[in-house]
Amino acid sequence: VFDENAKYSDKEKEDANIKYEKTFNELTKTKEYKMEIKQLIDEKHKHNDPLNKEALARMLLIYTPDNIRNDPALRNKVMKNQELTLIGLDPKAILAKHQNDFSQYLLRLTELDELRAIRASLPTFRTDQKRQQEWVETLEARIESLLNKSTLKPNNSLSKSAPIKSWKPKPATNTGTDMFSELLAKRKKLDENGNPEATVEKSNEVKPTIGRIKLDDSLVSLSLSG
Repeated sequence: VFDENAKYSDKEKEDANIKYEKTFNELTKTKEYKMEIKQLIDEKHKHNDPLNKEALARMLLIYTPDNIRNDPALRNKVMKNQELTLIGLDPKAILAKHQNDFSQYLLRLTELDELRAIRASLPTFRTDQKRQQEWVETLEARIESLLNKSTLKPNNSLSKSAPIKSWKPKPATNTGTDMFSELLAKRKKLDENGNPEATVEKSNEVKPTIGRIKLDDSLVSLSLSG
């Protein structure tokens, strides 16, 4: 029986972590879990895709060949941030790029609207283009990071910029950790049916993070808290 006031040894904590990790790995293979993750990704796409397209329309007015050629500052920015050459580029041309080309796109000094425009310009990469897919995940994580920083800044009533819309998952009774807890309960019930003495060790002192899942443009960590 789990005692909230009890202190557990390092060995007991380690065993609990191992059991949680094993259970988590089993649950990630279930149909319910995969459906929940897909739903979160689809919701994020639904929110971000229109914003990315709006940013692309704005950036196409700036990053034209004539502007880049005639504006030294803009030309210098593109030279230092090669990923800006992807804005408005033919998706077939992007798809044909070598995977090593994407290692040059560092995304360090690129602004939010530019990042969104790049995302809207990208094609759907083939399943064998792992390096490109990983770069897209980095791009989306960078967009999310800038969005989070923007929401922390104080509001300026004199600003003429449109409010930044940050995606947040809709509250539901069967998503995220709620879904995981429900699946864990099902897993525990199966264990108990097979072995009446089976128990799951838990620690009140340490609530281990047992898995990380890459979503559309963020990294989500799931934890078990008992």
